[in-house]
Amino acid sequence: MPTLLQAAVLVRENKAAKAEELLGQCAEKFPEKSKLVLLARAQIAASASHPQVAAESLSQITDIQHFPATVATIVALKERAGDNDGAAAVLDSAINCGMVKKKRLHGYTRRL
Repeated sequence: MPTLLQAAVLVRENKAAKAEELLGQCAEKFPEKSKLVLLARAQIAASASHPQVAAESLSQITDIQHFPATVATIVALKERAGDNDGAAAVLDSAINCGMVKKKRLHGYTRRL
């Protein structure tokens, strides 16, 4: 049975923690397919009141790491989990990342 389907069955059986574990293992085993799996894990974890797992899952998706909505969601999840220092670190990282992005202008690179 496909992993996402197995996770859905586990959630339906009120076994969200097992579904989260299954999806986490799948993400580690198949990193090329991890984006969808980690998004599903984050959704399940958030719905099951496991904000730290949800934040961790979103943090592992490098493609969306510093999108404003992702940063805001991770910060909110970490705050909900009581990890205010972690929330501040995510916000600081996003701010610092934005400050060191390079932009190409007229044949030279400058820091914003």
